[in-house]
Amino acid sequence: MRNLSTWVIAALRNETFFSLEELNEAVQLKLKEFNEQPFTKSYKKGSRKEAFLAEEQSMLHSLPPDPYKMVNWKTATVQPDYHINVDNRFYSVPHQYISTTVQVKLTTNLIEVFVHDNRIAAHKRLYGKFGQVSTNRNHMPTNHQLYVDHTPKSAMKWAQGIGVNTLKVMRYFLKDNSSDRRGLKTAFSFKSLTHKYAAVEIEAACETVTKIATAPTLTIIKQILKNQQQPKTKSKNEEDHGFSRGAGYYGGNK
Repeated sequence: MRNLSTWVIAALRNETFFSLEELNEAVQLKLKEFNEQPFTKSYKKGSRKEAFLAEEQSMLHSLPPDPYKMVNWKTATVQPDYHINVDNRFYSVPHQYISTTVQVKLTTNLIEVFVHDNRIAAHKRLYGKFGQVSTNRNHMPTNHQLYVDHTPKSAMKWAQGIGVNTLKVMRYFLKDNSSDRRGLKTAFSFKSLTHKYAAVEIEAACETVTKIATAPTLTIIKQILKNQQQPKTKSKNEEDHGFSRGAGYYGGNK
């Protein structure tokens, strides 16, 4: 390369060109002269062009059908929810790789995840709002499959079925969080309360929390539900004295 650049620049250094096309034509001419010039070494016959035609041309292959794509590589650690963070957007990998350090290949349209040069996941690259999530259902453990269908729309529909106060709280959870992902996590935990409490209990707790808190939290709701289930302490007048004999007993009617 050094010999070629010297050959071209030295020959054209005093020339004046008035367009890029004119300069390219002059460079191409000098390149042709350079390749056809005989080797200066006595033990090597011919020219660069002759050596190419005799030894190298037959080894050439066709160019790839697709243009070369610029690629960036990053390292990430798989989070407990089996997603990786790439530019504050989240992509799932098979849950078996939780806590594993992975290599991430980024192109304009694609995210690929590798472990020891083996590709374990691929996603369409996300752009726009931070906090977006791309989840492949097959990456999830069986007990997490429910997450796939968990959307703001389904969360609101569930809350509406419980009651008006539950709907108010759910709307707050989805609106107040800084990302869709965080809001859905809270909503998912909120819905899971139905495994332990009846709908009427949840609605009552939500009615209470809307009265006592300007910023409802799941922790407050759980505490209210817990308190609702605790048996009330009897007052002194309500104490159970066991079996009582009537007045007739003491009057002699035995």
